[in-house]
Formats: sequence, C-alpha cells, structure tokens
Amino acid sequence: MAVLSSPPVLSNGHLIRVLGLDQHRLRDPPVQRFEFRRSRPQLSKNLTKAGPIRNPTDLELLYYLLGRCTNLTRLWLSGCMKIDELEPWKRIVRTGLPETLTDLTIKLDLRVSLGKSSFPPVLFSRCPPRLQSLHLDFTHSGSREILDPPMRMGEDGDGEPLPLLKKLRVTCQDKQPYPPSWLLFLNRCTHLESLRVTSVDPSWIHALSACVQLQSLRLGMINSVSLHYLTSALRSGLPNLDSIRLDNSPLDTTDRDNMDMLAASHTGWRSIAIPRIGPLAVQASIQYCSTLEELDLTMAYGLTSRDIQRVLSSSHRLVTFVTLECDYHDSYSAKETTHIMATDFIDADPSSNSLKPWACELSLKVFRAKISGIPRPDIVRTFHGHPIKNSMVLQEAHSGQSQEILHRVYERLGKLTRLERLELGREGKNTFGVTRTFDESAEAETLEDEDQQYDCLDMNIRSGLRMLEGLKQLRELSVMRMATLVGVKEVQWMIQSWPKLNRLVGLNHGKSYDAYKWLREHYPKIQSFQCDWDRIFE
Repeated sequence: MAVLSSPPVLSNGHLIRVLGLDQHRLRDPPVQRFEFRRSRPQLSKNLTKAGPIRNPTDLELLYYLLGRCTNLTRLWLSGCMKIDELEPWKRIVRTGLPETLTDLTIKLDLRVSLGKSSFPPVLFSRCPPRLQSLHLDFTHSGSREILDPPMRMGEDGDGEPLPLLKKLRVTCQDKQPYPPSWLLFLNRCTHLESLRVTSVDPSWIHALSACVQLQSLRLGMINSVSLHYLTSALRSGLPNLDSIRLDNSPLDTTDRDNMDMLAASHTGWRSIAIPRIGPLAVQASIQYCSTLEELDLTMAYGLTSRDIQRVLSSSHRLVTFVTLECDYHDSYSAKETTHIMATDFIDADPSSNSLKPWACELSLKVFRAKISGIPRPDIVRTFHGHPIKNSMVLQEAHSGQSQEILHRVYERLGKLTRLERLELGREGKNTFGVTRTFDESAEAETLEDEDQQYDCLDMNIRSGLRMLEGLKQLRELSVMRMATLVGVKEVQWMIQSWPKLNRLVGLNHGKSYDAYKWLREHYPKIQSFQCDWDRIFE
C-alpha cells in the first residue's frame, strides 16, 4: 500500500486524527516478518537488526504507523484473519492501539465462530481507556474452522472499568454464542448507553440487566426464548431503556412475545422498530403515544388505518413514523398492504368539517406511509397503458368527491411544516422478487400494473399541490409506484417552493417522465430515480 508505507505518512503520524484501513485492498507479500517490540521508540532502531525487512507486510506497517499516531482518535480496520495473520492482528490490539482512541471499528472475517476465537478476548482486554465507541463486526466464512491458539493469561475480557464507553456494537453474521469474555467485558461497561448485538442468551442476561444507563438496544436475530430473556431483563433491570429495534423476521417470535416485551418498559418507549408485528404488539406500542419519538412498524399486519390515525393524532413528540420499507430493501416477498385511508388521514371534525388538530404537527420530520382510498376517475389506463380494471380504481360516491378528498389530504399534509422526508410510495415488491423470472413481458407488465397504486394523491397543482408550499424543510419526496400527474410544471414548483429538496423519486411515465428528464437536465444534483421494470429481464 503506497499511501500507508510512504515516508511522509510514516513521518507525520502525529498529524493523523482519523485512519481507515481495508486489508482487502492491500498487497500481501510472502515475506519474513520482523519481530515486534513493545517499546515503540525502539522499533525503528530494531528494524535493521531483525533480519530481512525490506518488504514488510501491511499489518507490520500498520503496527508501525499506529505507533507514530500519537493523536489518533478514530480508527477503522477491516480484513480477513487468516491463520498466519492471527498473531499480527493480536499484536496490533495488544500494543498497537493508541491510548488516545475514542472511536474504534473493526470488521473481520475470523474464519472461526465468535465463541471459539481467541481474538475477541484479546481485544476486550486491551481496549484503550478513553474509548467512547466500539464497533466489532465478525463474519465467519468457510466450511472448516481454523485451529485458533488458546488465550494468554490475563486476556479473558476482564480489566479496569471503561466508564467513557457509551456506544457498543458486537455482531456476527449468524446466531452464534458469545464468548465467556463477553460477560466480563460487559460488566466493565458501567456507563453504556447504546448496545447492538446479534442475540441474547442466558449466559450474560444478568450483565445486561445491570446496564442501568442503557437507553438503546438493537438485536439482529431473536426467537421466542431469547425474547423471554429480554423481557425478564426489562422487568428486573434496564430502568432507562427506552429504544428497542428488532431486525429479524417475526416468524421465530409470537405476537404475544412482542406484546409482553413492550409492556415491560419502566418509563415508556421513546423508539420502537419491530417488523411485521401483529395486533397485540401494535396495541402495546400505541399505549406509549405520550413518549414515542420514533415508530417503525414496516409490514405490520396488525396495524390498521385507525391505529395510524391514533398514533399521529396523539403523539406530541413523534419525529419519525414509518410503515414502508426502504426501496433498496432485499426482501420483495409480499406486496405492501399497510396504509392509512384518506378519510382517517383527513380526520375532520363532523360538527365543523374542519381538520382536528394533531399532536405531531409541530414535531413530525419523517413520514413514510401509504395514503389510500382516494377516488381517481381520471385514471382510465394502467401503468403500461392497458384498460383499467374496475377493482383498481375507486369510484366516486358523487361528482367532485375526488377533488374534495385530494384537497383535504393536501390540507392535512400542509400542516406538517417540519417534514424533511415524505415517502408516500415505494418500489413494488410483487414484480421485483429477486427469485422471480418471467417468460413473457406481458406477465411482467400485468404484475407491475397490479403493483401500481391508483387510489393515491395525484400530486398535481390543479388538485391542490400548492397547499404544500409551507413544507420548507422538505428534503426527500417519494411517489414511487403511484399514479401521479406530476409534470414539468409541478417539478418546477417543487424546486421553487422547497429550497432544501435533494431527492425526488418515482417520476415514472407520461408527463412524469418528461418531468424526470427536465429535472436531470436542469438540476442534476437532485437525486432522481424511476421504477425500472426492464431490470427484471436482466
């Protein structure tokens, strides 16, 4: 690696505050390694006395560089720990980490399961005392595990307390047991505020309960048994935990499991992010409207339109509300079904027909959910130009009803003046399944037509788009897979009215495609994406 080994870098290490190294981008010469010395000042003198050292490996150069980085605060390392590189990596951790470090990230392929590797205990035992954030991400590739040498005495994860460590992440790709050293290390994190792990198990659940300062917990993989352990930990400890995120599929847990865990909160949840939860867990979540700042319930089959209305109307601290998965999500196994009906979103007072005040009007910054139930008699063709089916478009109960509802929905959105991200649609899941193939283009067109939303806002100036002029903080807008009437005129108005706009996606066809081309030509810095159905044939 020319940059790392160049004399200017090695001689000016004291100027480096942030350092990142990806081992996969470095050379790996089969050279004889020189002997490391614990005394860094003597290292340069010893280089000429330790045998052939003209071509040191990059791990050796890294060790030497770290010895020169006397003011380093942030370090990011990534690599693959082969059997012959285990000791060099350990040496870096044992004596190469500067005591000035406050932020350390290490991502390694251990070639051995997390619980059997001797590397994590060494790292846990040698953490710099000033460390505030530690991020360890371990993968395990290969069918056969390498033989990992045993630990040294005194490298079992124990040591002095780490009172400055506030943020800790230790994850692996599979649900593997954590090493015994993890329990000792967690006990040293006396002021931990944020923890992200792959799973929990009974071997260290009591140490988790003792994290009295912990505020945020994120779990990658969890089942009913481990969720029961977490619920017990909540009931017996964790008095300040108010943020929970579960990343895995709910198939390994039950609706009641999630409900019991949510009900065990001491002070009320500030943030809840659990995918595909059922009605019991949904109702448990809604009980915390008075404390909620973030509610992320993607693909929640138990979340009704009235539930969404209740959350939005009664959560005065709510900043983020999400039911839509991100467009880049890898799972396209089902169509999006969670939505709020337009009448519930409007939420008008029957006596005066004016909009009821919502508690989140002055706090909400992110709204990512579908609004449905809007009659659109103007739609006569599908996304691909086929005659519309009666079941695709809602019929008006009376003439002009569509414009009335559109106007009121815009009126409600216009009251959310702090919005920064407004996502009303997302890429269709039914069409873009990663395992799906299509023999006929007509089949793909039919599926894509079904994925299009036809009972949505048209985002057109004539129907009331100008009522959103007050959204001056808006940065992102998504109308993906929506039958909008956005043209060049509408995009020009958006650019003029929303000065912070930097992302606009979902300009798909017809006038919207003309608007997309105009935007790319005149404002190329604004990110703009279409739903590209051609890629399913690649």
